[in-house]
Amino acid sequence: MAKEDNPYLIALARLKEGRHTFEFALDDAFLTRAPELEGAEPMAQGAQVTAAVVIDKSPRLLDVHITLSGALTLACDRCLQDYPQAVAADYRIVFSHDRSVEAPERGGDAGDDDVRYLPAGAPELDLRHELYELLLLQVPQRRIPPDCPGPRCPAQVLALLEAGERAQAEGPPPDDDSAPTDPRWAALKGLRDSE
Repeated sequence: MAKEDNPYLIALARLKEGRHTFEFALDDAFLTRAPELEGAEPMAQGAQVTAAVVIDKSPRLLDVHITLSGALTLACDRCLQDYPQAVAADYRIVFSHDRSVEAPERGGDAGDDDVRYLPAGAPELDLRHELYELLLLQVPQRRIPPDCPGPRCPAQVLALLEAGERAQAEGPPPDDDSAPTDPRWAALKGLRDSE
């Protein structure tokens, strides 16, 4: 994939050993282009997040530090109004060329870090998936801002509810006996009327 099509692609072949710094914008376009979506709704209505990525390259591994800062625009679960959710997080991911270096939950001794295998000589590192996952971790399970007005409905929803209540209060439309009726329904109506 070309760098123009994927700005989150890092050409590893060009990186020398040592520390390298990158900065990525995780915006509305990032949310809509995320490969994880594939027809699903985006996790947020908008994003203005910066991902500062520091890669320490050594012969056996890539030590990647990712710092997210900015805000996501989420819809409140109570009132459905959009609100800004602050994003501030630090993550560390180790990409190892050695399969024997594994995360502790798999029996390895890599500490508390997230360790992923990267084949030796891999020409590129695509960070889209990792950035999307880390951003997804910043979305709270209950999306309710501290200043939520409560379960009050927006004006448009209230207008629709009032129109529905008015229609219900008026009652069902009168039966039009002049229209032809299916004989099965006529038999059922006769049973109702006989009670």
